[in-house]
Amino acid sequence: MMQRNYQYLSISLITSAFLIVFILVNFTPPTTLARTTNSPNLANATSQPDIYFVHTATSANTSGAVTYLDHPLLNNNPNAIIIVTPNWNPSLVTGVDYEKAFGVTYSATNKRWGVFSQDLSSINGQKFNIFIPGTETTAFVHTANVGNVVGNYTLLDHPELNNNPDAMILVTPNFNPGGGAVGAYHDHHIGVWYEGVSQKWGIFNQDLADMPTNGPANPSFNVVVISKKATAFVHQAEAGNISSNVTYMDHPLFENNPDALVFITANWNPNGGIEGKYNNYATGVYYSIGEANETWAIFNQAPGKNNALMEEGAAFNVLIAPQKTAVFTHRSDPSNMLTPFRTHIDSPLLNNNPNAIAFATANWNPGGINGTYNNYPIGLEYDQSYNQWTIRNLDTLVSDAPTGTFNIYVPPPSLRTFVHTATASTLASNWTILDHPMLNNNPNAIFIVTPNGNPGGQQSTFNVHPIGVWYNDFIGVNKWTIFNQDGSTPIPENAAFNVYVTTGLSNSFIYTSTAANIAGNSMTIDHPLLNGNPTAVVLVTPNWNGKTYNDHPVGVWYNPVTEKWAVFNEDLASMPENVGFNILVVDNKAYLPQILAP
Repeated sequence: MMQRNYQYLSISLITSAFLIVFILVNFTPPTTLARTTNSPNLANATSQPDIYFVHTATSANTSGAVTYLDHPLLNNNPNAIIIVTPNWNPSLVTGVDYEKAFGVTYSATNKRWGVFSQDLSSINGQKFNIFIPGTETTAFVHTANVGNVVGNYTLLDHPELNNNPDAMILVTPNFNPGGGAVGAYHDHHIGVWYEGVSQKWGIFNQDLADMPTNGPANPSFNVVVISKKATAFVHQAEAGNISSNVTYMDHPLFENNPDALVFITANWNPNGGIEGKYNNYATGVYYSIGEANETWAIFNQAPGKNNALMEEGAAFNVLIAPQKTAVFTHRSDPSNMLTPFRTHIDSPLLNNNPNAIAFATANWNPGGINGTYNNYPIGLEYDQSYNQWTIRNLDTLVSDAPTGTFNIYVPPPSLRTFVHTATASTLASNWTILDHPMLNNNPNAIFIVTPNGNPGGQQSTFNVHPIGVWYNDFIGVNKWTIFNQDGSTPIPENAAFNVYVTTGLSNSFIYTSTAANIAGNSMTIDHPLLNGNPTAVVLVTPNWNGKTYNDHPVGVWYNPVTEKWAVFNEDLASMPENVGFNILVVDNKAYLPQILAP
């Protein structure tokens, strides 16, 4: 494989200052009542969209040849269907080659699915794109048997595939469908092909070895039929797009997009062609930054790139995970307070999707129009009765619904987005330690955090205090943490947080309060992305890193006189000097309606 070396893009600390007079407004805190939490009812869910994410094999989630996934749709679900593609450098985080045939397996002991090496060799550091098909995607498990096997292939029998040479499918070996105690290893690189006589698609062994049918269990495969609505295509290796063991793909969604999630399956004869090309190698995808073609590429993984040359004619089915994002401002009012203590968000990307990962920051005056204070930290919680995400105030005594307006951002799926759940092994003092390849050993990382009351519809424990992030550089740690600003209260076990890593993005930066940019409870931000831009959607997370604690709920506001945005303390407490904030700017040209980016 071609040599690739990457480093995180550095973000300059912006220290320019601007003084602003913040006029304090009379404020009466909401009445405090007992706080309650409703348990979700998963039975009310009407549909489940496709889910995509990146999994990294670490010492904490790997045992020998298996690295275990942790996702609400997979845990305790032996009937789940998963598609896997190795990803060498998701979001430009350099990875590890993976030269093995792989599959997925369900552990009845751990109650989790895992990705495993078919030859039982160890997994360590590899990264995998994971696709969980939703309720509207055709997916099934196929098992080889004497009635459907011919030589090195097994024929599928499905109404959406039969007599359909233009169909596109993705496949992943499944060791034990349904979590059975007996499974079948399949240590072969595989592909799909259309068999013209039977007019059926088949799964075949690239090395031409016979497909087994006489074991205690026969090989099984997860199969997904790619929807015609999906962004998918067949990529064919040609002289013009091949370099050694690599074939470069060309698609508009790949341009300057190392965060894309790409899934592939070798296709011997696209559209039912007469003759195809075998490619008996482990394959994966990577983003070819620094090379002649900066795009996503498919590569053969084998010792020595010259031993695994990509040949002309090799073809692959390619699926690109949807890149849609949502960015909008949500206003709390009686019409959306559908359940006690919450304001309901109505968004196409969030509705009916308890596994969505979203982020919220209070916005005092979206569009420059004066608004309402909300003097509490906030979190997101999925209401199963309405199948909507909600915003709620976090305080041990609060049962009021949040007031005012809130900036909401739903980023596309990538390595950058994940949910962190505090466990006994991650908790220490008043913080919980994060473990993520874009954060570990990177004190300059930038990321946004929002508490999540029930990721995947599974109830967690809210942390009811203002939070921040800091880099723990103690010997042997070198990881980021989420901490309580009061300096003493422990984060409870099972507290969950949505995390979006913005390191390297041009619309994210760190800003620090100084004597020159503080006025009362507010810190003015002087930045070209924000100046004169009242419709910007701004999200913030306090970043300590040797600076000053700020144990107050924070929000953002736009000063129409100075035409600058500011971060402020909701309780009107003075903003201390040397308080750091991670800031993400999402340009929203229209205040309403919601913007859905393609």
